[in-house]
Amino acid sequence: MKILSLFETYDKIKSYLKNFDKIPIIAGFIAKNKNGEITTLGRGGSDYTASIIGAGLNVNEIEIWTDVDGIKTADPRIVENAKQWDKITFEEVSEMAYFGAKVLHPKTIHPAMNKQIPVRVLNTYNINNKGTLITKESHEYCPVRAISLKNNIVIIKISSIKMLYAYGFLAKIFEIFNRYRVSVDLVTTSEISVSVTLDEPNGNSKNVDSVILELKEIAKTEILDKMSIICITGKDIQHNPEILERIFSLLKKNNINIELISQGASSISISIVVKQEDSNKAIKELHKEFFENEWFKNFNNR
Repeated sequence: MKILSLFETYDKIKSYLKNFDKIPIIAGFIAKNKNGEITTLGRGGSDYTASIIGAGLNVNEIEIWTDVDGIKTADPRIVENAKQWDKITFEEVSEMAYFGAKVLHPKTIHPAMNKQIPVRVLNTYNINNKGTLITKESHEYCPVRAISLKNNIVIIKISSIKMLYAYGFLAKIFEIFNRYRVSVDLVTTSEISVSVTLDEPNGNSKNVDSVILELKEIAKTEILDKMSIICITGKDIQHNPEILERIFSLLKKNNINIELISQGASSISISIVVKQEDSNKAIKELHKEFFENEWFKNFNNR
């Protein structure tokens, strides 16, 4: 199956619509490949369609109409008083979407992001709400922008003394994941161990089982299931030790153990993994800490 590149797609969009003198109504999700065969754009395909067409036509703004008022500080189904943002950056919302925010699929904004076209998220059921505008930059500084949650996570812990001072061991581990087409979310390493997270297997459970069997042949392998990734997003959060201190102190106070932490790959986010049974409580307490007290207001005014 031949797939058009986005740039080829943009040319075809311009060609088909340049002389169109009416407002076109275009179904999302359904598409054609290079051979003219019907295909689909996968999960989030309708919003992705809007983003592709908007980028192809170089519009001034792309609107995504959904069932929520905009981008919020947390999932309002978990945190009732989650705050709505007027504006947020492409970088921030990409991180949030990848780690569980349900408003947009991670791939949706990429065409708009690449062409620097603002995207506005609006609520079909509340047309008077102005929504959230996603742009390249936001002049509104905030130490913590949002807390996202991704459930049904599995941690695979791989340990071997053979890793010590040995090159190629990590490559061997990830070659196994690659061969069975199993994608990994977070990765942490030490001298003799590697821990990775992945979505709890559904359709590809056989592939994950095969990965685990091969890993056990080269290292001690431990599986932890029913986990959740909590991602805290904010501008330059990596360089703000006060944020990390507050996260650890709060979770310790509430007797919530951190099974894994990933910091450094992105300057705007910190990801922690906790047991899924603790995830909602963790999100609610973190939201209170970062969005509902005087510290947040005072930090915002610095």
